[in-house]
Amino acid sequence: MKSRTTLQQGICGLLFILSMSLFAQNGEADMETIDKLHKEYKSNGADAALSMYKNMPEDKEYHGLQEPLNVLGYRLLNDENDAEAAALVFKAQIEEHPNEPNPYDSYADALIEQGKDEEAINNLNKSIDLLAGAEDNDFNNNLILASKSKLAKLKGLNKVFSFLEGNWKVETYNFPDGEKTLRFRDDVQFMPSKMNSALVMKMTNEEENWEGTQMIAYDAVNNVYKVARTNSNNLNGFQTAEMKIVEYSTNKLEMIETMENNDEKMKTRHVVERNGDEVEWTVYNITDEGEEKMVYRHMKKKS
Repeated sequence: MKSRTTLQQGICGLLFILSMSLFAQNGEADMETIDKLHKEYKSNGADAALSMYKNMPEDKEYHGLQEPLNVLGYRLLNDENDAEAAALVFKAQIEEHPNEPNPYDSYADALIEQGKDEEAINNLNKSIDLLAGAEDNDFNNNLILASKSKLAKLKGLNKVFSFLEGNWKVETYNFPDGEKTLRFRDDVQFMPSKMNSALVMKMTNEEENWEGTQMIAYDAVNNVYKVARTNSNNLNGFQTAEMKIVEYSTNKLEMIETMENNDEKMKTRHVVERNGDEVEWTVYNITDEGEEKMVYRHMKKKS
């Protein structure tokens, strides 16, 4: 369960930070009530704490992250390492505030700790759906980032390029007049970030001189990869683009790239397939008339 804890704590750190802004807006949490509930949990368990809560004077106002059940749930999750009890508390919070997005996000945290990924995905989707119609403010904007980041990690959307990690010999071809023509040979190194949410592609020529660099970073809110690239012949800074994932599996990736060039949007389709120590990367130019093969890369893993 250690990896689960790392995932939950790493992603949910953002919620801890954004809670500071919520506290500033709504005052402090009712710590006296939360302490009583926590004490009851310690003595008699989560069901008893929830029964105590139901018998307390009703407060219909929603207090965001300061909700007594929200604060109690994270105490049980993080301090007591009791994900099952935390899940009961967060579920009760959903029953109390079914139209608020944060309780679903919190419940998903406890489900992640229990290894119930599919249930967590369902609750994160519910949080995201409710946020779609919510007020545009810092709290909701940060919450949707947190919910979408967790969802992306559970679905593996942040690491679709991870199978390219390592050093490769690359032959790049283009198709002038439809003829496959070798353009250049490169050594390419793919270096992922620790969480696989970003990838740096560094190209050097056969004399080991730098030829170009490309950075690809995942944007969870918009579910796209942002791309910045430059090369030794580029005198105009960085080119930027966005890549939308169409299909991916362990050894195959298909993307649509959109790039602005002279105020015009250019679209290309990338198909990347790995077979053992070899990769074929084909790029198709998308036009109103259809598609045409533009670039083909044959990549062989260096030993």
